[in-house]
Amino acid sequence: MTPETDEQRPPAYGYMRVFSDAADHEAYALEEDMKHFADEYDLQLTAIYHEFVPGSLDAFNELVEVLRSTGAVNVILPSLRDLCENNVLQNALLDRLEFGFSAEVHALDERHDRADDALMESEQGGRASYVATTSLE
Repeated sequence: MTPETDEQRPPAYGYMRVFSDAADHEAYALEEDMKHFADEYDLQLTAIYHEFVPGSLDAFNELVEVLRSTGAVNVILPSLRDLCENNVLQNALLDRLEFGFSAEVHALDERHDRADDALMESEQGGRASYVATTSLE
């Protein structure tokens, strides 16, 4: 079997908020985490959209437009909180991705938190009942 080239892998787009008090190395580390996730799941991380202004959705709207124009369905986030800290608005933005584009949203913090929980449960003899990414299907 030959490894897939970037052109053969399904495209994915990243989205993250970059707060003014965040250190550059923190933002770069999150970008690297998204790249590693994409590679691990055989996705091509095509672009990462950065939201720099608190309360703005300009980069989110650019992401939506690129999903519309390309037909891509994979979105990678460092955290669901990158969409919005307000749960109601966060759910509305997730719904927009789900119903508008059948998007599969991969939240890296959920993946790590759930993997840690699964490890703790397995050590206690329990079973994890969830998956590592958030799927909106």
